[in-house]
Amino acid sequence: MQLPIATERTMITTVSPADLAAYEALITIPEVADGAGFNLLSNQAMLSEVAKGQLKHPGTFGVRMDGRLIGSILLFDKVSRSGLPDSKNLEVSYFLHPDFWRKGIMTEALTQLMTALQADGKIRSISAEVFVDNVGSIALLERVGFSRVAKIVDPIVGKPKLIYHLSFD
Repeated sequence: MQLPIATERTMITTVSPADLAAYEALITIPEVADGAGFNLLSNQAMLSEVAKGQLKHPGTFGVRMDGRLIGSILLFDKVSRSGLPDSKNLEVSYFLHPDFWRKGIMTEALTQLMTALQADGKIRSISAEVFVDNVGSIALLERVGFSRVAKIVDPIVGKPKLIYHLSFD
């Protein structure tokens, strides 16, 4: 897949350690931390280490507007039934600065990234988990073409979640 990917208003890019301060600023915003699970980390040092790890991961992409990092889309190998990573079936997670919510920006970015992944032909499917009270994220996944496949209770926080799936087959 070729980066950067341009949407109508944003660029999807790689991220690097140079983005650490902007990335940490995003994931410490309470609304972002709550939705993406960063609020489960007990201190700033742990949060910083998670951020550094995510920035090094090849499946972490920046969503930028006018050069500013305003969000991220993360793709991770799904764990197969054998317990091993499955690089053809991924899990997606994403977050966006609240100033840009409800403006279709993440819909643009996620749609373009899914289109690029499908065209690349290396990925069979993408899954996503979302808390049932996150109606904005549920609507986003459905707009992008994901289908709801299950409802579970998150074993860490004890809250109900929905599982979504997008197949490229």
